[in-house]
Amino acid sequence: MSAGPIIDKRTKFGSFNWNRCLGTRVLSAAGKIKGWELMGQGYGEFARSFAREVSMKLKVKHKCVTDYLVQRDDQVEGLMELLDIESTEVRFVGIHGMGGIGKTTLAKLVFNKLLGRFEKCSFLADVRSKGIELLQKQLLDNLGLGSGEIMDVDDGIIRMRERLAHKKVLIVLDDVDHRNQIQKLAGDASWFGSGSRILITTRDQRVVQRFHILEVEEMKPEEALRLFSMHAFEKDSPPNGDYLRLAKEAIKSSGRLPLALEVIGSFLRDKRPKEWVDTINRLERVPHPDVQEKLKISYDALDDRTKQIFLDIACFFIDHDKRYPSYMWEACDFEPKMELKVFVHLSMVKIIKYFGMKKLWMHDQLWDLGRKIITNESLKDIVRRSRLWRPEDALKVLQQDEDKPNIEMLRVRSFDYSEDAGDGYILTQKELSSLRSLRYLECSGANFSGRLEHLLPKLMWLSWRRCPEKFMGTGLCLGNLVILDLSCSSISETWGGWNQIGTGNSLKVLDLRNCHCLTKTPDLSKYSTLERLILCQCTNLVEIHPSIGKLRCLKELDLEFCFSLEGLPEELCCPELIDIDTAKLPQRIGRLGKLEILNLYKCRSLEEISDSLGNLRSLSDLDMLGTRITELPDTIGNLKKLARLDLSETRITELPDSIGNLKKLRVIKMAGIEIKELPSSIGMLKRLEVLDAERCESLAKIPSTIGGLTCLRVLNLKETSVCRLPPKLPTSLIELHVSSISLPRLYPSGQIRPSKLRGVAKLHKIADLTLDIHMMKLPR
Repeated sequence: MSAGPIIDKRTKFGSFNWNRCLGTRVLSAAGKIKGWELMGQGYGEFARSFAREVSMKLKVKHKCVTDYLVQRDDQVEGLMELLDIESTEVRFVGIHGMGGIGKTTLAKLVFNKLLGRFEKCSFLADVRSKGIELLQKQLLDNLGLGSGEIMDVDDGIIRMRERLAHKKVLIVLDDVDHRNQIQKLAGDASWFGSGSRILITTRDQRVVQRFHILEVEEMKPEEALRLFSMHAFEKDSPPNGDYLRLAKEAIKSSGRLPLALEVIGSFLRDKRPKEWVDTINRLERVPHPDVQEKLKISYDALDDRTKQIFLDIACFFIDHDKRYPSYMWEACDFEPKMELKVFVHLSMVKIIKYFGMKKLWMHDQLWDLGRKIITNESLKDIVRRSRLWRPEDALKVLQQDEDKPNIEMLRVRSFDYSEDAGDGYILTQKELSSLRSLRYLECSGANFSGRLEHLLPKLMWLSWRRCPEKFMGTGLCLGNLVILDLSCSSISETWGGWNQIGTGNSLKVLDLRNCHCLTKTPDLSKYSTLERLILCQCTNLVEIHPSIGKLRCLKELDLEFCFSLEGLPEELCCPELIDIDTAKLPQRIGRLGKLEILNLYKCRSLEEISDSLGNLRSLSDLDMLGTRITELPDTIGNLKKLARLDLSETRITELPDSIGNLKKLRVIKMAGIEIKELPSSIGMLKRLEVLDAERCESLAKIPSTIGGLTCLRVLNLKETSVCRLPPKLPTSLIELHVSSISLPRLYPSGQIRPSKLRGVAKLHKIADLTLDIHMMKLPR
């Protein structure tokens, strides 16, 4: 029996409610996938296994590589030869080389190349900087094998042995520095199914000496010149004359290491020849293997404030959304927008786009450099250092009686740290009184005790994840607090800390994500400067306190996965008390004039959007995926700054003509809605880059005006009823996905009539074109 009969069952399998979790559209997709058979399973077990598989396919992503890639084909070929993908044996392969030579980039390239050849895939980055238990959990999650609550490292090993057996997997362990990490994350060949490949990158050859090994060498001179030129001159080769000679000297002094070429090249961009000569002289004085000293030339050229931001990122904020540390830096009178641009210009920090976020990323050699600079502040006495990122160091310092005026940032326990250090630690009045300069405190799972008045006067960011239900301190008044992170905590609206943690008019971010005990938000009236209120995944949240109406500065309201939310209060930006209509977005939401991001993802109770939506003139991101909204108001055309709109899985059946007024719209997603045609005004969206109409099964017609979308890169018409493309398609297209479910005619050869695809031949930028024909409605 195939998956098809499930569609009309609408059955709860125990506590597993399909209508609540995935909806019938996901199940209907199951009926269209060839080869999915129940094979003796019950409906419940089949549904669960299908959900896991779909989730995993969505999770596996290509790894990002640099925009300025000079691919070293000989290295890729050498690694592919060692991996020997056709062999059924389980094989471990090590990539060895000095830091900054390109090991991780090579691993990413091959990982992307081989993704489709394995049942499950996982890329574990920066292994040496993370705890084993966390990595075990991440690995099992990545592979869709369910980590649950791993009790300890030994428990993780047992689970991995059991669940990885018989699975053909591709695993990359990046930046390993000890054999012990391999033993506890990948064991030996007996852990895996036949054909599995485990790829390990390391600076220390001894770590991988019992495996097949590829040693990554310096770039060839012509490769190095091209990479250096991309960063120094923003083209493939330097101009002839002095700059050609100087470029070759700089490359020779940099050691033909990709990272050094990238950073030094970026540093020299737009510099005069004399500055090139001075830099080359400094490079020549640095021993060839000392990459960090070469990179430090760029660091030394930064001004003092920019250096502070670099050190903050290196010690604490790698992989963080750049918006949040920027709040703290602004409160320190830094200029993060300008300073981050400097880092990007110098290739010292990169901004990686990830699921709507812009995350800070830094090469491990650069964050090693930053941490080395902090260590050198005082080699013997850690109390005199400005930043302590290791929980064990923080605990040691807290237990010392002396004053600690130098410490600005402290991690007592990281949420991601897998060891026991700091878990349940009690921060006392005596310990906190010595931290007069502290501006950042990360203390996941800890608690406070004693009278805490007038302590931590400079604290700007309190990251207190897994905050305990009972608050043990009194009088903690944090007048300069900018960010309060209480995510993943057991707190409720009656938590004692709401009254204890008094704040001045400075709080910008309140993060309560994953607080499952929260059924109602606390009184928010004292947070009048709040700009971002994050309530995503508060699955039991039913009500938002009317005091939200006093948050005149609110820019982001994140309600993603707030399944139980019955509505938003009418007091939203209005002091009057009015009855709440639980199915409608309040009329007065239009008074949130500064709101930039409105995330209503999976707010299933929401059925109607009021006309006042059009008054949100600052709105740039509107996500309504999974709501029950049936139509958009015409006033949506007033959202002149809107750049991203997600209407997927809603009940919308048509778009208003005013959609064409969204001049800054770059992305519109409408997957799985019952729309029949797109308005011709969609051709007015001159900045549109992505149009995703996948699974719009009723969509039969695409307007010819789409040909005028000169910025359109992605057009997704999978599983629609579109059987004829417009005669003119945008020549800017890079991806075109077409798989009609109702093609009226096929030639005996299996080819679609050429008239159906007129215009495709003119798409010169198309990198890949695949035409799928799904035989889903064949006559019996």
